[in-house]
Amino acid sequence: MDTFTFLVLASLALAAVTIPNKVADWHREKARALREWAERNGWRYEEKRSDLVDCFTGTPFRKRGGNVGHVLAGSHRGFQVLQYQYSSTVFTGGTPTTRTFRITVVPTPVTMPIVEAEDGRVWRAIRHILGTHTVGFDDGEFDAIYGVVASDEGFARAVLTPDIRAWLAGLPPEGRFPFRFTGDHVICWKSALMGYELDLQPVNFLADLCEQLPSEVWERPWRD
Repeated sequence: MDTFTFLVLASLALAAVTIPNKVADWHREKARALREWAERNGWRYEEKRSDLVDCFTGTPFRKRGGNVGHVLAGSHRGFQVLQYQYSSTVFTGGTPTTRTFRITVVPTPVTMPIVEAEDGRVWRAIRHILGTHTVGFDDGEFDAIYGVVASDEGFARAVLTPDIRAWLAGLPPEGRFPFRFTGDHVICWKSALMGYELDLQPVNFLADLCEQLPSEVWERPWRD
């Protein structure tokens, strides 16, 4: 074996040992930081929550499997909030790719049908959730940004009023999140790892959205 080949193999062997150790150290450091943040702010932190893996369906969740970790639970602006990291592995051309999302969840006081709003470019490329159909609003500014599917068009229109559509369309790009009302929760997501503390931006986004909903959304008995 020549010297160059030996050095390459030695480097690969060292990386095989070093990289997993660095990942484990990074994970422990993040868990420690999130636990300390939760203790300081009156929230709860759990390193893993297997019950959340298959809790929701549709984008960005896989039908089965995945991993949930770094779960924060607490209250903000009068809303109960969950925020956690969800990851799953997909195979494209036989090559595995791991996708990771920061999920934010707020329970709703009533059970609701599905209504999902996503970035229009992404929305046109994904498969609709089973039982939903496209909802158009004849609103040029909003329709240029968001694509909407729903299982109940009346509910979608009750939620996405002209005022709420104008608010959503007026948000800066970094302040917009894809979101979905589903059952007794509203969720939004972002392609990102959990940080070292709560990400308040999506939490405030959902709080702002819920606070602007018309009273009929909370009072009418919808069928999910």
